Amino acid sequence: MQHRFGMWAASAALVASVCYGGPQPLQVAGVLVDPWDRILIFAPSLALAPAFVLTMVAVHGTAPAERQTYSLAALALAIMYGVMACIVYAT
Repeated sequence: MQHRFGMWAASAALVASVCYGGPQPLQVAGVLVDPWDRILIFAPSLALAPAFVLTMVAVHGTAPAERQTYSLAALALAIMYGVMACIVYAT
């Protein structure tokens, strides 16, 4: 169950990161006009943050007992990233 959850969360993070990186060259080249340039970059960023946090939840849940200290630290950092990213991109 946790492996499947982790696979879906990591897949969502991958899709969000690809969707974030795709419009970047178009924005720099001036192909995308306002507001589409901001929408196509900020929307995937908002999706990436929680997907990454959920991926780290799955990593922590499947980590062996002797490695859970490290996975818990990674989860804490991911939560901080998720909160900061959502605050920055939503405002």
